[in-house]
Amino acid sequence: KAYDLVALEDDSGLFPHYQGAPMLRVDYARDHPQVVAALNRLDGMITEEEMIQMNYQVSQEGQSAKDVAHQYLLDKG
Repeated sequence: KAYDLVALEDDSGLFPHYQGAPMLRVDYARDHPQVVAALNRLDGMITEEEMIQMNYQVSQEGQSAKDVAHQYLLDKG
Protein backbone atom coordinates (compact mmCIF):
# COMPACT_ATOMS: atom_id res chain seq x y z
CA LYS A 1 0.00 0.00 0.00
CA ALA A 2 2.79 2.42 0.84
CA TYR A 3 4.52 1.81 -2.51
CA ASP A 4 1.49 1.12 -4.76
CA LEU A 5 2.43 -2.55 -5.00
CA VAL A 6 -0.08 -5.17 -6.06
CA ALA A 7 -0.30 -8.52 -4.27
CA LEU A 8 -0.28 -11.38 -6.74
CA GLU A 9 -2.25 -14.59 -6.34
CA ASP A 10 0.05 -17.53 -5.56
CA ASP A 11 -1.75 -19.92 -7.90
CA SER A 12 1.18 -22.38 -7.73
CA GLY A 13 0.97 -22.65 -3.94
CA LEU A 14 4.64 -21.78 -3.54
CA PHE A 15 4.26 -19.67 -0.40
CA PRO A 16 2.32 -20.81 2.67
CA HIS A 17 -0.51 -18.65 3.96
CA TYR A 18 0.31 -16.42 6.90
CA GLN A 19 -1.35 -17.73 10.02
CA GLY A 20 -0.47 -15.95 13.23
CA ALA A 21 -0.74 -17.94 16.42
CA PRO A 22 -0.58 -16.92 20.08
CA MET A 23 2.22 -18.36 22.16
CA LEU A 24 1.92 -18.59 25.93
CA ARG A 25 3.93 -20.29 28.61
CA VAL A 26 2.09 -23.30 30.01
CA ASP A 27 2.06 -21.89 33.53
CA TYR A 28 0.67 -18.56 32.31
CA ALA A 29 -2.07 -20.30 30.33
CA ARG A 30 -2.92 -22.45 33.34
CA ASP A 31 -3.08 -19.43 35.66
CA HIS A 32 -5.02 -17.24 33.20
CA PRO A 33 -7.70 -19.36 31.50
CA GLN A 34 -9.66 -16.21 30.61
CA VAL A 35 -6.77 -15.10 28.36
CA VAL A 36 -6.73 -18.48 26.64
CA ALA A 37 -10.50 -18.27 26.10
CA ALA A 38 -10.22 -14.76 24.64
CA LEU A 39 -7.45 -15.80 22.27
CA ASN A 40 -9.40 -18.89 21.21
CA ARG A 41 -12.30 -16.65 20.16
CA LEU A 42 -9.95 -14.96 17.67
CA ASP A 43 -9.10 -18.25 15.97
CA GLY A 44 -9.80 -17.90 12.25
CA MET A 45 -11.33 -14.45 12.67
CA ILE A 46 -8.64 -12.21 11.17
CA THR A 47 -8.42 -12.34 7.39
CA GLU A 48 -5.17 -11.90 5.50
CA GLU A 49 -6.39 -8.53 4.16
CA GLU A 50 -7.27 -7.36 7.68
CA MET A 51 -3.83 -8.38 8.95
CA ILE A 52 -2.15 -6.52 6.09
CA GLN A 53 -4.21 -3.42 6.91
CA MET A 54 -3.42 -3.60 10.63
CA ASN A 55 0.30 -4.11 9.95
CA TYR A 56 0.19 -1.07 7.65
CA GLN A 57 -1.47 1.05 10.32
CA VAL A 58 1.32 0.21 12.75
CA SER A 59 4.37 0.19 10.47
CA GLN A 60 3.48 3.01 8.08
CA GLU A 61 0.97 5.19 9.90
CA GLY A 62 2.71 5.02 13.27
CA GLN A 63 -0.32 3.86 15.23
CA SER A 64 0.32 1.72 18.27
CA ALA A 65 -0.34 -2.01 17.94
CA LYS A 66 -2.50 -1.79 21.05
CA ASP A 67 -4.72 0.92 19.54
CA VAL A 68 -5.04 -0.88 16.20
CA ALA A 69 -5.94 -4.16 17.90
CA HIS A 70 -8.42 -2.41 20.18
CA GLN A 71 -10.15 -0.73 17.23
CA TYR A 72 -10.26 -4.04 15.34
CA LEU A 73 -12.01 -5.73 18.26
CA LEU A 74 -14.47 -2.84 18.61
CA ASP A 75 -15.27 -3.01 14.89
CA LYS A 76 -15.83 -6.77 15.06
CA GLY A 77 -18.10 -6.45 18.08
